[in-house]
Amino acid sequence: ESIAKRLGVLMRVATAKRKISGMRLGAIGKPSGLISSEADAEKLKTASGMEIVDLSLDELVAEYRKGGYPENERTKELKAAGYDPDEVEQALNVYGATCRMIERHNLQAVTIRCFDLLSLIHTTGCLALAILNAQGIPAACEGDTKSLASMVILNAITGQSSFMANPSCMDDQTMEIVFAHCTLPIDMPDRYRLTTHFESGIGVAVAGDVSLGKVTVFKCNDTLTRHYAGRAELLECPHREDLCRTQMRLKMLDGVDYFAHGPISNHHMIVKGDWVDEINEFFL
Repeated sequence: ESIAKRLGVLMRVATAKRKISGMRLGAIGKPSGLISSEADAEKLKTASGMEIVDLSLDELVAEYRKGGYPENERTKELKAAGYDPDEVEQALNVYGATCRMIERHNLQAVTIRCFDLLSLIHTTGCLALAILNAQGIPAACEGDTKSLASMVILNAITGQSSFMANPSCMDDQTMEIVFAHCTLPIDMPDRYRLTTHFESGIGVAVAGDVSLGKVTVFKCNDTLTRHYAGRAELLECPHREDLCRTQMRLKMLDGVDYFAHGPISNHHMIVKGDWVDEINEFFL
């Protein structure tokens, strides 16, 4: 049994490394704000085979103004969620614009400098990212290419979508951290509702409730020389008014020292299940 488990880990890691090599990661706009981080494209390509493709936010806005998006199970589900139909339509047009750019530039993953959309088109990219991640296309917020690379690797290892989030508050005595963000892959929660983007109060964001239990928290740097893979227990999905819309209260089983003393940038990825052995093997 132990040999079979070990072979399973090795096979999954080998498959993941083959999958990411040659992948094209679209960066629509540069990282925004102090908490997003930019990967060094050359170092990332040397380390992993992944290529960052820099694209203009103007192109996304031009595509958005054309309107239209693919009608599918996810878009129908979101339109039936009971939220303002005009706001949902605007947000879905961002999804359509992103889909057209993904196809045009042959991308396998994407990140958007989404805060700029608030002033440019008065909506958010939250729904677009939520759908793309659920469709198996890693999609990160805020133009954060370092987080996108981490998201791609985690997806390749686990075959799952992940929640990109900020550690918002921490208790070193209980070893608990609350992570929060305004988008969530819509295949991840048991239920969700639509609301506004937290910081701006406009657009459409996702507030989800995810099944409690084992999760893994992950982040790596752009040279793949350092990574963090932490086992955690999802204790609660609170709904505080003073944080981004989807929130997860996690008990970090290895403590919180990493987060207190030099984490790899701010955003981290959270995925269902215990994947620490597979992730650590990937980086050997």
